[in-house]
Amino acid sequence: MYDDIEYRFKRSLNVERFSMPEQDLKDYVLIALEELLIKNCTSLEAKLSQIEPGIRAFIVVRIVRLWKTMLPPHNEFISLDFVAFDDQKNAMHGTIPSKYSDELEYQLIEGRVYKIKMFQVTKRKQSHNALPMEKMLYLNSTTEIEEINNDIDGYPHYYFQFATMEDIVHRTDHEYFMTDIFPTGEKYISTSSASKIYVNLDIPETALLNER
Repeated sequence: MYDDIEYRFKRSLNVERFSMPEQDLKDYVLIALEELLIKNCTSLEAKLSQIEPGIRAFIVVRIVRLWKTMLPPHNEFISLDFVAFDDQKNAMHGTIPSKYSDELEYQLIEGRVYKIKMFQVTKRKQSHNALPMEKMLYLNSTTEIEEINNDIDGYPHYYFQFATMEDIVHRTDHEYFMTDIFPTGEKYISTSSASKIYVNLDIPETALLNER
């Protein structure tokens, strides 16, 4: 294999005498193979249910929610966070640290569908995770984002997940995941700076509430 690469060098440089130390040649081959592997793997699509740390692939998702995470009491900007939703109804919390936000913030618009590659899959944050999952998307300076405009009807616009009483009890001593509650038997509303209000959405959860 190395002899073949050396021969190709000679032909490309149009010289008959060409030599490279064997270790340098091996290093070159390994780098070339790694680049080829990365290029081929990032051309394969993965669903959110399939991605794990170390994966080399791209995802196509709708950004259903997008917000800035601020640290009180001085409102220090920590990260740009989002909820991504694919066409198989898998959702995942994603984050862009503040040091990368200037480059990526304006490439993402809430409600639109994107092809994202060169991302990382990491362990969830220590707190304030929007979804009860142990992993999340992590975008950085090497991430590539491309908006998709065709064949996107299969990507839902909204994501809701209702917690059971068992879920709420279990989260009492675990503050990893954000949970809101509302009482029954009286009118109640709770909002925050990240809240959006939708009326009679055409989703199964709306029908379920109307039946109660």
